[in-house]
This record gives sequence, structure tokens and C-alpha cells, in this order.
Amino acid sequence: MLEEVDQAVSATADREVDTPGQGTLRAEVLQAVNTVTGQIIRGRDMVAGVGEQTDLTAVAAELGRAGTELLDLGDRLEAAG
Repeated sequence: MLEEVDQAVSATADREVDTPGQGTLRAEVLQAVNTVTGQIIRGRDMVAGVGEQTDLTAVAAELGRAGTELLDLGDRLEAAG
């Protein structure tokens, strides 16, 4: 899963933008995807018993929040053309 997210980051970062608004949306997408990456790594480490041991429920909640944000951003990107 982490590899797929990394590929999405690369594809998003490499995509040209035509307007400042599209650039802002791209930056928001990259920020949300970076949150996903961090939470995947955090959850993986927790399951493996390494790193900071916090609540897996919090990791799942943050992933859900970032996923919802990415869905909203996807809708905004489609509307922006």
C-alpha cells in the first residue's frame, strides 16, 4: 500500500498546473497524501512493535479523515478542470 501511495505522490507532484488555484489544490493533495503516508508507517510500526506505541484507533481515524479530505479534493480538482 505504501508503494501505491508513493506513486500517487510522484504523479501528483509531477503534474503541471495551469492556474494558481490548481497549484493550491495540488499542494493540499500532497499534504493529505503525506498524512496518509505517515499514518501507514505509524500503523505498520505499531503492529510490528517498534516506534511510538499509541492507539491504533487514532491511526485509523486519521487515515479516515485524510481519505475523506482526498475525496473532497478530488471533487474540487474535477470541478477545476
